[in-house]
Order: sequence, then C-alpha cells, then structure tokens
Amino acid sequence: MPLFRLFGVLLVLLGAPTVVSAQAAATPLLGPAASVVFAPRVSGPLHNRSLLAPDTVRTGIGPTYWKEGAIAGGIAGAIGLGLLATVGCGLSEEPGKDCTGTTLLRGLLGAGLGAIPGALIGGLFPKSAKSPESE
Repeated sequence: MPLFRLFGVLLVLLGAPTVVSAQAAATPLLGPAASVVFAPRVSGPLHNRSLLAPDTVRTGIGPTYWKEGAIAGGIAGAIGLGLLATVGCGLSEEPGKDCTGTTLLRGLLGAGLGAIPGALIGGLFPKSAKSPESE
C-alpha cells in the first residue's frame, strides 16, 4: 500500500505546475530573439556592401518551358505505359478479360511518372523575352 501512496503523491507533485500555470493570466507568447551571430555587420574589415544591397540580388528565375515539358512527358508516359498495360493484359491466360481499367490506371500512372522528368527537362530551357517587333 505505501507504493500506491507514493505513486499518488508523485502524480500530485507532477500535476501541480500545470494547475498553477493554468491560473496565471494569459500573456502572448513572444518568439525567440534574433541571434547576434546572424545579424548583419554594418562596419568592420569584413563589411561588404554588395551583400546588403537588395538590388544586386537575383529575385527569381525567369520563365521556362517546364509546363510544356510536363505536358509532353505526361502524354508520352501515358501512351507508353498504357500500351504496355494493354499488351501485358492481352497476354494473360484468362479468355475474354476486360483490360480497360488496367489500361486507364496504368496510363494515368505513366502520365504522372512522365510529367516529372518532362518538367525537369523543360525547366532547363528559358523562354526568350518577347520583342515589341514581333507583336
């Protein structure tokens, strides 16, 4: 019985801080303060103005052909894996088996798998800026 009493006292002591903190006034939690280590130096021998100037930093990547590549890769993957599923299903030993569901499912899987490398390859080619003469 003393072991159960000790366990009960331990539970009361461990639960006391949470009960006391629930009675305190609700204050907004502040996030951690910024570290001095990562703050930019404004003076000193290692100061470099080009690191602080926002106009020298490249803000983004220009337009590429990633969407067109994803579409082309998806179409090629859908046709390729769909035909492979049709051939594989046609070689089954069950006579009169319907292969429509298998073909569509594998075609959809092929479209997803083909779109990824298509988008990656299309993203390698930047789109040229339109000149006012071509309009």
